[in-house]
Amino acid sequence: IKPNSILKNQIKKLNKNVLILGASQGLGKRMFDLVSYNKKIIKIVTYNKNKIKKKSKHIIPRKLNIFYNLNDVFNIIKKNNPLIIFYFISPKILLNKHLSPEIRELYKSLYINYPLKILKKFKDQNISMFYPSSIYVSEKKNIEYSKIKKLAEEKIKLFCYKNNIPLVIPRLPVLNSKQSISTLNNVQTDFIEYLNNDKDLIME
Repeated sequence: IKPNSILKNQIKKLNKNVLILGASQGLGKRMFDLVSYNKKIIKIVTYNKNKIKKKSKHIIPRKLNIFYNLNDVFNIIKKNNPLIIFYFISPKILLNKHLSPEIRELYKSLYINYPLKILKKFKDQNISMFYPSSIYVSEKKNIEYSKIKKLAEEKIKLFCYKNNIPLVIPRLPVLNSKQSISTLNNVQTDFIEYLNNDKDLIME
């Protein structure tokens, strides 16, 4: 699946460098594929286990585990401003009504605490953030994953509003991704295919 002309043109108009956290697989990789159409900006792309092999003078891959390398994220942002941050770090999504305490804390850390730490550190810098959320927030309100994601949306939106930080939080459907729920048998959409059909989100 390739971007349509509207999406491709918007990507080529980007004039800020890009940091994609979680760029080696799933939605993060498809966003990396997409921003690669812009040859002018620097793309800093992070991975943990799956090495990024694409090479270019405008692509900077970084091996990074946010639990241990948060200062590396800070250094990347500091050196490459102005910057758009695409936050695609996500564990496997579980739709259990109740989660184990360990999974609950993992979700809170990755969906709330770490994005806010990044935003708070650079609230006075020229940054913006793309933070994907889930349609489950409105469709499956009673599961813990949805409650945590809704809380994440609220906290991040409020912080960005108070500090004038441009923010996009789309509630995405189930898309092709390793983080997608393996028990679902429905045909899933590719991320770029989804964007191709959402002109409003493209413009955001």
